Amino acid sequence: MATNCFSKYDIDVLIQKLKELNLNFYPVEYKSGFTGKKCGYCLYSKTSDGTPFRFFKFIGLECPLGIASCSTGSKGIYHEQKFFKDKWPREEDWIKILSNIKLIGPILREKRSELGLSQNQLGNKIGIRRENIRDVELMKRNFGVKNFRKILEALDLDIDYLLTQLNLNN
Repeated sequence: MATNCFSKYDIDVLIQKLKELNLNFYPVEYKSGFTGKKCGYCLYSKTSDGTPFRFFKFIGLECPLGIASCSTGSKGIYHEQKFFKDKWPREEDWIKILSNIKLIGPILREKRSELGLSQNQLGNKIGIRRENIRDVELMKRNFGVKNFRKILEALDLDIDYLLTQLNLNN
């Protein structure tokens, strides 16, 4: 999240407000790719604590139509215009975000059961140990992105379905 026009005080206040919403961001000084000069801060978060999912769940899993076509400025040597809709996660981004959400486990277990697969059968099918599948389903751990993709494919799940289920369950 770029905060180029914010003072350090404003950034500290914003980070505190985000923490009150259980959103853990930290500031990193930003330098222009063209001039190398300091030009503000970007706020970053770790995916491992689920902050990106909670953030987009709070502001909207899809870009609101009312702001989708609003400009966020231009970038690059050709000054290509960017829009809010470009800032929302795409499918590949959601895979990375959702692979770190422990609440995915019960959804995967439900779908695996619907398909009549045991943890062993699923594990053998995609080359993952049964114990790893068990731990994810019990929300004790997460899959890495590579194994998460394998599970999604084996269970014939897509990101829209997972986002819908996560929204319904929380």
